[in-house]
Amino acid sequence: MTDSAIKYVGVDGCKAGWIGVGLDDASSSQVNVCGKFGDLLTHFGDACVVLVDMPIGLSDITHDETCTKRRSPCDEIARICDKEARDCLGSPRSSSVFTTPPRPLVNKVIKDPTSEYEKANRWLKEQLGCKRGITRQAYNIIPKINEVEKHLETCGSDSPTIREAHPEVCFMALSKGNQPMSQKKSTRKGVEERRETLRHCARHVDGLDVGEIYEKARREYTKSQVADDDILDALILAITAKLGCQNGFRRLPEDLSHDCKKPKPPEMVYYAIPNEK
Repeated sequence: MTDSAIKYVGVDGCKAGWIGVGLDDASSSQVNVCGKFGDLLTHFGDACVVLVDMPIGLSDITHDETCTKRRSPCDEIARICDKEARDCLGSPRSSSVFTTPPRPLVNKVIKDPTSEYEKANRWLKEQLGCKRGITRQAYNIIPKINEVEKHLETCGSDSPTIREAHPEVCFMALSKGNQPMSQKKSTRKGVEERRETLRHCARHVDGLDVGEIYEKARREYTKSQVADDDILDALILAITAKLGCQNGFRRLPEDLSHDCKKPKPPEMVYYAIPNEK
């Protein structure tokens, strides 16, 4: 089943699998939760763009001399878009941008049923020569990273355009004053701060009733399936998808000039509301 009216979708991982918030060209919306990423994309199969809070484009390198000056938890494998997202957000929200596990590590963890965090980090340091490992949070999303990668490898030309976006960057860009969120998203104050930002930016989206979308999702799915911040993250990505399609996305890194002999570097997209005094 697909909802042919839905064109703009924001997707976030959750305990039950994946949550998607879809918007149409008017003010209608839909929330759906699926266990598999591909099933969620099938549900929103007529969308024109899907923004997902998950790394798209992994590093294949074992060591890159150009990365050695980057300030990141794992300099040897850092993606430029991750670094620039951290720089944009600043402390303390920069910690929400995890260093993305490189493809060799993702493949090893997926193939090894006995894999565990400490073992994977030890392999990363010993085999790839990294001085530091990845965070436990980054390790825990490896199955979802792999799920998105595999879907992108097999999806057809008629599939929606799938792009990476980071909710905290999108909240900052769509907030009043274009400021990073001051509170952690897992706290009561953090949830309310993000709900207020959603109400603010909804004025630019046909007066979308973001409160009703949130409450509807909360009625339909338990917190053991979908956390409050999962709903808010998917919703800010859906709004970003709609505004970006209508007015043009911005991206990190802004300068995507690269050697045509090498793969295009990964990027994150966002949409920035002009600074309002």
